[in-house]
Amino acid sequence: MRIAIFDHRVTPNSPVGSCHLHLVAGLCQEHEFVVFASEFANPCPARIQYVPVKVPRRPLVLQYTCYHAAASVAYQRYLRIAAQRPDIVQVA
Repeated sequence: MRIAIFDHRVTPNSPVGSCHLHLVAGLCQEHEFVVFASEFANPCPARIQYVPVKVPRRPLVLQYTCYHAAASVAYQRYLRIAAQRPDIVQVA
């Protein structure tokens, strides 16, 4: 199964992002993941595809707002390039 994860920070020190990090690390041997994030601590680069989403780092409100717009553009670009659409999309 192909799963797309959208979260602006998928790192160990991000509350929601750390949950996504544990999820992809635990399931990457069984499923294909593509992560759309501005920061991602990839636990398995061979099995998890990372699509960087460029956003300003400060202020946090601007980062969060820009992430949703930039992630949407990155996803549309990914769909044009990828051979297959994700089966599930998880957005945080």
